Amino acid sequence: MKPKRMTKTYELDGRPMRSWYLAGSAGVAEFTIRSGPFLSAVVIDGEKWIGMALGLHTPGPQRDGHEPQEDACTLMDGVPCYFEFSATAAGRLLREWADTGDEATVWSALECEYAGAERLASAAVGR
Repeated sequence: MKPKRMTKTYELDGRPMRSWYLAGSAGVAEFTIRSGPFLSAVVIDGEKWIGMALGLHTPGPQRDGHEPQEDACTLMDGVPCYFEFSATAAGRLLREWADTGDEATVWSALECEYAGAERLASAAVGR
């Protein structure tokens, strides 16, 4: 089954946020950005944005010693969520997206992240 693309625009503590998700049976790839008065931000349409997270939610550990999130993850439909992300990678992706203006840049990055979830899922089956 092909992963589903979703976006969400919302506020957290009065600041605009936007997330892109690529969700399928192997997990959820996520890219989240936040607007605010940040010093090292990317300006898009007059608003300052920073990359918050580029990462992967999976139903199983992504590395040795990886513990699931303590709080329920709304993205994982009630199964344990093992989340790994990089704010640095999110910042790079935000800059690339802002430079190109093409949202395909975001979806391509999320497809790469999701491929990691598929590799983890297939490795878990073989254990």
